[in-house]
This record gives sequence, C-alpha cells and structure tokens, in this order.
Amino acid sequence: MRTVILIDDDIWALADMRETFHFDRYDFEIAGEYQSAEDALAALERLRPDLIVSDICMSAGSGLDLAALCAEKYPGTVVILVSGHERFDYAKEAIRQGVFAYLLKPLLDSEVAQT
Repeated sequence: MRTVILIDDDIWALADMRETFHFDRYDFEIAGEYQSAEDALAALERLRPDLIVSDICMSAGSGLDLAALCAEKYPGTVVILVSGHERFDYAKEAIRQGVFAYLLKPLLDSEVAQT
C-alpha cells in the first residue's frame, strides 16, 4: 500500500481532502495529517510518503516551499497542491517546482478523479 500525507491549516479543508480524494480506492493509506508545513517537514524523513496533498498558503509555512524541498530531497514523492486562490503566480511556481497538479478549492469530485 502507498502512503499519503495531508497538509492544511484548516481542519475542515483536511476533512474535505480526506473525503474527496477517496484514497482507499487507489490503494493509498493516510500516514499523517498536519496543520502546518513545518510539522509535515518534521515527519517527511520518517514517513517518506508516496504522495503529498497540501494547501499552498498556511499560517506556518508554504506548500510551495514544501514542494521545492520534495523536488530536491524526495524526487519520487508526488506533490499535489490545493489552493483557494486563483493566482497565476502560485500556479507558475507550482509548475516550476514540479508539482503534479494544482487544484482549486472547493475540491470537485470530477477534478480529483481526473487527477
């Protein structure tokens, strides 16, 4: 089974990620949920997840910074960023960091299934 970690500073957004992605259908197990990029970074070395689904803007750290670190240290980890902001500069930076997908909140079942 593959592992995924979820990161968002909003507990309701974490619940939305958990419910909308249907990880179990794709043979993923949720290895951890974090409310800051800092907390997730501390767990990355230990957990070595196959997939990270993270918000971009959080009160403690950024999903973009996390994606950059993963590209450098954990190139096999797939990163999906989720944002409530339709900002081109975020999307552009996400592409630069090698992010697999950039999804907008609220998450839509059809977009998540496609991803």
